[in-house]
Amino acid sequence: TSTGSGAPGSLFSLKSAGLAEDGFSERLTGYLIAPATGAYTFWIASDNESELRISPTASKFGRVKIASLSGWVNPLAWDVNTSQKSAPVHLVAGQRYFIEALHKEGGGGDHLAIAWQIPGGARELIPASALESFTADPNDLDNDELRDDWEAAHGYSLTDNGTANPTQLATADPDHDGYSNLEESGFG
Repeated sequence: TSTGSGAPGSLFSLKSAGLAEDGFSERLTGYLIAPATGAYTFWIASDNESELRISPTASKFGRVKIASLSGWVNPLAWDVNTSQKSAPVHLVAGQRYFIEALHKEGGGGDHLAIAWQIPGGARELIPASALESFTADPNDLDNDELRDDWEAAHGYSLTDNGTANPTQLATADPDHDGYSNLEESGFG
């Protein structure tokens, strides 16, 4: 989740406060709770690059990129590039969806903001009332981006995120087939 402009830990909307620094990246994660059933549209604006991903469930597994930006735009400039706007995404009222924004800052100014348009509504920053903090995915107890069911099927420890055994890292290729563990876990 993002700490917005306000008290530490407070979340007013899905908008990252500019850090006035260069050469960093940030990852904002949380749960989005749909207030109504229907088609939603999302936008992303940032300086520099960013991606917005959402999962069809509360699990982080299955998340897909729905909007992105290469380069930069001014704050809240939603319509500069067509890639900033998602296709319609169907959400169900009251359901929790994993949402993630990735942001990479090069140099100069920095900002990140996510907007949505709910069914029958106008475009607005995603409000805090529609967001909850992400704690942990129940199918990734060691938080290594590998599904625990896949790790168990391949004889991996469910408590080692690659610290004790580097072959269990998401980026490792212990069978030397040219695919990382993360890629293979996505194959099924």
